[in-house]
Amino acid sequence: AEESREPSASASMSRRVAYFRACYRTSRTHVGALIHATSPPPRIPPPGAPAAMNDDELTACIADEIAVAAADGATGMKAMGRVVSAVRAKAGSTADGAKIAAMVKAALSA
Repeated sequence: AEESREPSASASMSRRVAYFRACYRTSRTHVGALIHATSPPPRIPPPGAPAAMNDDELTACIADEIAVAAADGATGMKAMGRVVSAVRAKAGSTADGAKIAAMVKAALSA
């Protein structure tokens, strides 16, 4: 009967360590380039885009949109999607969606 020889754990580990050391020595200069190439580019607003709204302007816009949603019959957390989408449309592409959603949720639950 043939026996399959499994390498011992220590031999397997030492081969892996040797492999990683060799990779590190030969490609450590490329790691920085790889990290740079795979990271997302910084978010730069397009030319001519309006400036981002400050917190006071966002609060006023949220209050206006909550009033519009209430006039249409949507109140409480049921109005959140409608209000967030309307505020994001008014605030433009430079607005932080998570911040808007948090502000709307706080305003609706108050």
